Amino acid sequence: GALQDDVGSFSGDGVIVATPTGSTAYSLSAGGPIISPSVPCLLLTPICPHTLAVRPLVIPAGDVVWIRALDISEDVILTVDGQVGRALGPGDLVQVRRGRADVSLVRFPGYSFFSTLRRKLNWAVPPRG
Repeated sequence: GALQDDVGSFSGDGVIVATPTGSTAYSLSAGGPIISPSVPCLLLTPICPHTLAVRPLVIPAGDVVWIRALDISEDVILTVDGQVGRALGPGDLVQVRRGRADVSLVRFPGYSFFSTLRRKLNWAVPPRG
């Protein structure tokens, strides 16, 4: 069978699981890294963890992630791509894995991942003098 490893638990507002393409969205706003789309991985970004010891984690794209809310003292909601919301109860387990199909993206001449970062996020733009 596949190797399983318990990453651990933390107290916070939640966790974001993203692909490299999704790394420049909500995950980036929550303090996650920008990941080049050519890197085959999944990104786990804690949302407002109550400790500085919990940081974003990059794992292989083929890994399966299991998430369980341990303390259900408040409403826990699963949201998928900002669209689908579902309440989770005690003991509910969420499995996240990469889909079987790759998605091809159109890239126009003169545009690259990094030029898009510079244009949309003002990332690594030299200061004006």
